[in-house]
Amino acid sequence: MQPYPKALALAGRDAAAQRRFAAVDVTSAPRPSLEGEHIMSEKTRSGELDPSFGSNGIVEIVNPRSTHRITKRLPDNRLWTVVSERGLMGVRMYRHLADGGPDPVFRPDGVVVPLSGVTGHAFELTNFEETTTGRLIIAGSVRVQANETPTLMAVMSVDEDAELDPDFGTGGATVIELPDAISTFTHDMHLSDDRAVMLGRLLDTNDRGFTLMVRLTPAGQRDPSFGLNGVSRDFPTYANFRTLHILPDRKLALAGESTRSGVTGLVARYTSAGVPDTTYGTEGFTDIDFSSEFPGAAWSVVSSAVSPDGSHVVQGNSNEGGGQGVWLSRLTPNGQFDNTFNGGKPVVTYLDGHGYTGLHLAVQADGKIVSAGQTQSFSELVLLRLNADGQHDASFGNGGVVIVTSIPPGSREVMASLDIQPDGKLLVCSVSRSEFDPEPFGIVLRRLLA
Repeated sequence: MQPYPKALALAGRDAAAQRRFAAVDVTSAPRPSLEGEHIMSEKTRSGELDPSFGSNGIVEIVNPRSTHRITKRLPDNRLWTVVSERGLMGVRMYRHLADGGPDPVFRPDGVVVPLSGVTGHAFELTNFEETTTGRLIIAGSVRVQANETPTLMAVMSVDEDAELDPDFGTGGATVIELPDAISTFTHDMHLSDDRAVMLGRLLDTNDRGFTLMVRLTPAGQRDPSFGLNGVSRDFPTYANFRTLHILPDRKLALAGESTRSGVTGLVARYTSAGVPDTTYGTEGFTDIDFSSEFPGAAWSVVSSAVSPDGSHVVQGNSNEGGGQGVWLSRLTPNGQFDNTFNGGKPVVTYLDGHGYTGLHLAVQADGKIVSAGQTQSFSELVLLRLNADGQHDASFGNGGVVIVTSIPPGSREVMASLDIQPDGKLLVCSVSRSEFDPEPFGIVLRRLLA
């Protein structure tokens, strides 16, 4: 039996505003050590708030109506935050300078971009990316009615002034409607040569669910060179993919779950034409199931990322030993478990006294892996960094882990997005809300040192 040591959070600088990493005593009873699991050291390193960003590393955006939100740094160093709001058929967009200050030529309270000509109750954001011409492609789902499940996959094109591009789709937007579908929902979207590739889920008229992908031309029309008239439905019935990445050769890396035998993880690679790449794994697919070694883990993939060499990093959550933790695994570009990453086995991480959930994943240019999530109590955000070999990065936080207290202290905070800047700094977006009030206080941006 080997005890887990304390996970000590890092001290921030703004004591008056209590914008700090709290010192948290998280000692607990010992747990058995699991194969592939790493014990956190006591020494604190990088991962502190970046004092050159905002107010001691923090920028706050007042928006009590937000439902989905993503922040990214674009090549011109400006930061875009795109937000869905309850009852808004469109998005609200905020823009900040590289240091977190508001962009003086952009409205400080954000600009609303309506999804023109589309009938529905609200737009639910999934992702956004910038094209080579500087437009933002924003993807999500249109909720048709307030209290009904039907949704429609939708994407819009917006210029740097937050105005719809009239040359994209119909009036700046494209909605995916299929004749045999009750509902289509967008799980993920990325750009391939300025063409939006959308991964989603289709519910047919018999209430059966299927994975699908849609690719649009740069002008927002369905791409006839992809699948059947821009739509690929070439997926096993047991597959439910949630994450999508575009590989350097334009192939598509997918991850999610399989229901073929219980619920296990599933990754796949598809060609740029939208069909399974049979040179990957077994006929294009690789199952993830280490239940014989880790019987408490759920092997469904909740997030994924692609390394610079094309390997696929996947993340899920584990209940091994009675506490909530996170597992990470890496597959080679050919769909095999990577023996250079923890000997081919998953890396499982728990925090003493804190069950936590991994939600977002990114890979740095040097191959280090960053997982972002939150404690089950929603009282802290959690960042975990691994070296390329799967070892916890001892130079980051406390043995590879940073725990961030919510703002204001005592509130509930939900991790919304993670973006890695070219200099390795971590840009984290979250939403803060009261434990007893469903209305969010607002959106919190933090930048952490590399």
